[in-house]
Amino acid sequence: MEEKERELLGLAIEFVALQQRLLVAWQEASPSSRDLEMLLDFPKCLIVRVLSDTWTATKHGLGVRFVRTDGLTVDVPFAVDRPVAFDANRLFDFLATWPPDSFAKVPREREAFYAIFDKLCESGCVARQDDEAGRTLFCISNPGTQYRY
Repeated sequence: MEEKERELLGLAIEFVALQQRLLVAWQEASPSSRDLEMLLDFPKCLIVRVLSDTWTATKHGLGVRFVRTDGLTVDVPFAVDRPVAFDANRLFDFLATWPPDSFAKVPREREAFYAIFDKLCESGCVARQDDEAGRTLFCISNPGTQYRY
């Protein structure tokens, strides 16, 4: 595995771990809300704290967008009931909100990013999951055991 692939895999693992924490905090902040498919009983906007950071959680469509006070953004477009699944476009958007010197090998151009992401899929590090509605999400294969970054 090339360095840029290892770096992207590591960033994807960090993204998924953060997404999981944010979704748990969001659900805990609204304990009476249960509709994880349509989100109809969740408040439009909530403030959550994760790892000593403050995030604004804003519900949109079938998903929720988390924005930290410094602008770092995690957007879960749908499937909030599957916190380990992620959208590749949202991973790219998340990385775009990081400071420019945060990572060295992963390109910030969308086309080059997807070329590396595709290699992770081809190698089996990242698995594609299509749902019954034809939407695509991805998950990390064996995070924390097989791959080191």
